[in-house]
Amino acid sequence: MVSGVEKAGSSELTHFSEKCASYLELHRRRFLQGLEQGQGARDLSQHFGGAIRGVLSSIANMVLPPEDPRASQLCFVVVGGLGRGRVAPHSDLDLLFLCSGEGGGSPAHEELFQSVLYPLWDAGVRVGHSVHTADELCQLAREDVVTATMLWDLYPMGWNRELVAPIERFRSTWVVRHCPTMLSALQESVRDRHRRYGSTPFLLEPDVKYGPGGVRDADTTGFRWADSDPRSLVRNGALLRREWQEYERSVDFLWRVRSWLHLRAGRAHDRLTFADQEEVAVLCGFEDQGQELGVERFMRNYYGAATVVDRTCQRLMERAELQPKRWRVPARSLSPELKKFGDQLVFAAPPTEVLGLETVLAYLEGLLRWGLQFHPHSKDRIAREVPGLAIEVGRGGAPEHLAELGRTFLRLIGSTRSIGPRGRSMVAELHSLGLIQVFVGEFEKLMGRVRYDAFHLYTADVQAVRAVEFLLSLRRGDALKQFDVASRCAAEVVNLAPVVLAALLHDISPSLFRRGVEEKRGNIAHRIAVRLGMDERSAAHTQWLVARRGSLLRTSGMRDVHDPEVVQEVADFAQTRRKLHDLFLLDLAIAMATNPADVTAWKLQLYNGLYQRALQELTSRGAIAGVSDGAREKLLSWLNSGDPGLPENLPQLAQEVVPSLPDRYFVGRSFEEMKAHMALVGAPGHGKPLLHWDASNEVGTLAVVAEDRPGLLSRFATGMALEGIDVVGAEIYSFDWDGRSGVLDLFQIAKPDAGWVLEDRWMDRLAVRLHRLMEDEEYWRDAVDQLGNAGDRWARRPVTSSEAEVTVDGSSSSQFTILELAAADRRGLLAMATRVLFDHGFSIHLARVNTEGDRAVEIFYLQEDQASEGPRKGSRRESGPEGMAALREELLKVCREELPTVHSEIPSRPRRIRN
Repeated sequence: MVSGVEKAGSSELTHFSEKCASYLELHRRRFLQGLEQGQGARDLSQHFGGAIRGVLSSIANMVLPPEDPRASQLCFVVVGGLGRGRVAPHSDLDLLFLCSGEGGGSPAHEELFQSVLYPLWDAGVRVGHSVHTADELCQLAREDVVTATMLWDLYPMGWNRELVAPIERFRSTWVVRHCPTMLSALQESVRDRHRRYGSTPFLLEPDVKYGPGGVRDADTTGFRWADSDPRSLVRNGALLRREWQEYERSVDFLWRVRSWLHLRAGRAHDRLTFADQEEVAVLCGFEDQGQELGVERFMRNYYGAATVVDRTCQRLMERAELQPKRWRVPARSLSPELKKFGDQLVFAAPPTEVLGLETVLAYLEGLLRWGLQFHPHSKDRIAREVPGLAIEVGRGGAPEHLAELGRTFLRLIGSTRSIGPRGRSMVAELHSLGLIQVFVGEFEKLMGRVRYDAFHLYTADVQAVRAVEFLLSLRRGDALKQFDVASRCAAEVVNLAPVVLAALLHDISPSLFRRGVEEKRGNIAHRIAVRLGMDERSAAHTQWLVARRGSLLRTSGMRDVHDPEVVQEVADFAQTRRKLHDLFLLDLAIAMATNPADVTAWKLQLYNGLYQRALQELTSRGAIAGVSDGAREKLLSWLNSGDPGLPENLPQLAQEVVPSLPDRYFVGRSFEEMKAHMALVGAPGHGKPLLHWDASNEVGTLAVVAEDRPGLLSRFATGMALEGIDVVGAEIYSFDWDGRSGVLDLFQIAKPDAGWVLEDRWMDRLAVRLHRLMEDEEYWRDAVDQLGNAGDRWARRPVTSSEAEVTVDGSSSSQFTILELAAADRRGLLAMATRVLFDHGFSIHLARVNTEGDRAVEIFYLQEDQASEGPRKGSRRESGPEGMAALREELLKVCREELPTVHSEIPSRPRRIRN
């Protein structure tokens, strides 16, 4: 027997597919027109879903007419968004083919199902499908919460609809009977999805569908409160009418944003990226108003809508989980204002009574004191009272009374205890309830504020809250393994309140994004601290922390942390151990709240090292020299111990190499690492570069030993760039060896997840490349030219002169000229910059490379090269300010990729990532 499609013929099927495509495109244009006219996005998505259902019904009847005997064995069903009847313009479709127990998986049926899918594929629609019997689907629903929730959205489209009856009976009996278990599993599924998409609605580039407070969260509410009419949430008592109206407006706004994203991209696109935000803001009607940008107002509205959806969905799930037996638990009075109701805390006052600020704070302190959880209705009641509480604080009162309330607020935000089954911190709960703005009205300016860069992850208010949460986790010791130094430091701090308040206020300023407002930011923080009841000494300390925040972290990333002058400068800047302790914690907390992925093991090692050396300097001047001397003596003792595992050439190592290494090599370095380096230095064959790879941390260390010669760092950086290696830092050490000068260069390398560096013989290949670059100067110069003419330039955003910065500092160090280069990161930037420095006659004492998002910052400690008399061959060195100006201009050209390049045939090996 042939199918209806086969009878129709391929030409008729092609014509039908074209009609389907044009029909769907017509309805997408109507969708677009409706959005432009201001119609509700959810209504438009429902109309579009109806159009797609009509197309599917026509396809089903064409492929398998009702009179065909096979139609009694099959049922065509839609699930997901189409099952609910709402579809975005380019959403994927989820189809389900139900079969009776007779030959459900036969080749004939598979060919039939493919015939249904072909017109959709030809129309450019992405379709996912599965084939099951009703019994198989019910069994899957018992084991998988996603399948169980899918049953609520199941909608039959054609053929034998009686096959759906067992599923409907199962849905009305087993799923309802096991609803508490299913709700618990659904909650865990939602939490897992939120963890994958950022755990907060306040991401700078949020996912409108899958992120917290997104469209998918709104869909999950129907699992417990399912009804064809959304207003059933009010009839069932799940939401108040006011809450339901606010929720409906928020969901419609999310659908509007998602629909514009689809229509702009011409495909399924649900992430609201920086590239989308400004245009979508205009499409949604947000124009610039005075100094306030329309895109900022748009993003604040988005965050507000996502917060409403996230909060409402949480409340619906909490209310759905309330069991009748819980209401029979007697309430026990704990205080005149509060009662214990099971494991939850409730207000003793009737719902009609207005709550005062003292009562609300007593409730929050009671949660911590008795280890209880929020009662959903009490939490809603606090949220409703927040506007009145803000008015109460704004009216003022007795200074002593307000100061006492402020001190209670400080105790709450500094509490290390978590609340409720979700384990949220008190500061996060205060933020979600809007109570932070009640006490700190200036915090309102941070709400929903977006930084348009690839480095920050969260909005300014959430970043502040996360900085506080990280400080509290250090205090508890949750991250002792990764942040051992910071955890011990946090445990030793007697009064953490100024640091916590500084973390909350670290971005408070008249202008959030303008530079040079540090002192104003500190003055505002001081005023807030006094208002919250802090004593003058603690308020001044908070002011100092906020005004100086970031300085310690910047120093560790841009200066030589082994330089005694830098250490002494930090110690003089901090003045006291307490200030150093607190600034160390604050800067680390801000960095972790800004972008945790950027705090690599290598950067953390530098940061910890600077803190420890500055602490030693404050404790006893000259402690650094003692530390380095002790490590040097320990290494010499090992070399003279007669251990059978010792490297070759012991006399040279003990008599020449170890004494000639600088002090900074020995400070903050593990003994095992020094032993590995000595084994590498003592190995024969210094004519060729010798390599050692240590991948124990997230950032691996590649040690290279070779005979010193001019431009060696540039040659090494060139070879690594050609091999596709990302260098994130470099340390350069020279030593004496048999009357010659050798180098031990340590490169910190970003370790890929499963990159080519894990393949066999990669170091041999790199050693051959480096050796040729050392011996053949023309090959080296051609290789650098190739890097400047890389083939992937089309994919990179051009760097403007304002984005590229080159700074020359000749006053911070008595021995070196410090040069700082900042530009968009790209392959070969270090190699080209070091070649320019070589051509201008400088030797590099220290190189430091940092990356912040897509931006690289490279710091060089320079000396004029004294290795040879007279100008080097090809040198462009000029003396005086004119020479430095020429050097700066040429480095700016490197940053902007304006240097002339030549095409050469230097074989490069880009990174490969294994699947």
